[in-house]
Amino acid sequence: MAGLVFDYGVSRELGRKNKPTGCKLGTIMHPITIGALFALQCFHVLFLALHDWIPLGSLNDVKAVRMANPIHKLVGGTLISLTPFAIGLYASAIHLGGAYPSWLV
Repeated sequence: MAGLVFDYGVSRELGRKNKPTGCKLGTIMHPITIGALFALQCFHVLFLALHDWIPLGSLNDVKAVRMANPIHKLVGGTLISLTPFAIGLYASAIHLGGAYPSWLV
């Protein structure tokens, strides 16, 4: 797996590269770090998808959630909260091993 290269956009007004404070343009991350961050992103999306549906010990109370919300509201709430993170995960998977676009970084 190749290293991740941060590719920041070009400012139209200034004609130079935009660079966040503390980051060097062209910084390459170690492949293990990239894999760990991707795994954490997968865990986050999976947790969002399942936390209202399966019991996770002291982290949630599925019975109380189902008593307070009908199934159609749970499905809708899960889809609404999951969609932006699932899109980000999908984009991360597509660009894994290459340069991420600035909107994804």
